[in-house]
Amino acid sequence: MMILAGRIAAVPIRMLAQLAGLVTFVDELPLWSACWRLSLRAEDGRVLLYQVCSKRGIMPARKLAEEMLAQTKDCEIAAAIGFLEYAVYSDIHSVERWVREAKDKGYKNQELLLHLELILSNFLEEYNDKAIIEEILSRNDLAMETSLYALIEKAVLYLEARSWEQAEAIADRILGIQEQVDAQLVKWTVCMKNGDHAGAKIHFNKAKTLLPEDRFNIVAANHWLVLGRKEKAMEYLYAGDLAGTRIRESKSLLGQLANSDEFRKFCVEKGSR
Repeated sequence: MMILAGRIAAVPIRMLAQLAGLVTFVDELPLWSACWRLSLRAEDGRVLLYQVCSKRGIMPARKLAEEMLAQTKDCEIAAAIGFLEYAVYSDIHSVERWVREAKDKGYKNQELLLHLELILSNFLEEYNDKAIIEEILSRNDLAMETSLYALIEKAVLYLEARSWEQAEAIADRILGIQEQVDAQLVKWTVCMKNGDHAGAKIHFNKAKTLLPEDRFNIVAANHWLVLGRKEKAMEYLYAGDLAGTRIRESKSLLGQLANSDEFRKFCVEKGSR
């Protein structure tokens, strides 16, 4: 009964917090904090974590996440802080810690960890990308961005296996929903493979508008590598955000190239990175 009363009381505060978010001179953080304290809803906790991280940094957000998990035992909180660790700080090991804790302690809504597990599969051997992709795509209860991410990862696996038609079919499916940089680059890669340079130019130019240049260069480097153009891959890798994307920690072929003596020699010739 007390929980229900708190959630009812939180409704007008949540509405005020949402309205405050539309006005730049109003700080909605105290409103979201009050909303969370009343409702103890993981959804409110997620928003509050984003607010705290944005305004106060990752350390207070981590402390708050620990408190929230103790109260809710909900993987939505673990997923929220995990995404912040990855998206804002590129801290793979902290992401893995949150995922491991949530799984080991059997928190509810474990499916909400799948997106983070798929991210981790690019860096850690114990996470099987193919199995996680199939698990995500077999469900209909996940956020659309999680399903889209799994589709893109599957398309890239098809490219690496030289299954060009299957990769292109996935890219077309995604582009029918939204503009997406990886899908455009899948189309570009297939066009390049088929000798359609006019089509390739269209998709490449569209993809360039969807990410900051240094991030785009890392994604593009991987597609040059798929095409067997290692020299071009190294050019884009050199021009990309090596630190921010943690590509040197990746177990992918691009990660292996980034750590190779060949790329180190390339960097020396270009000017040290």
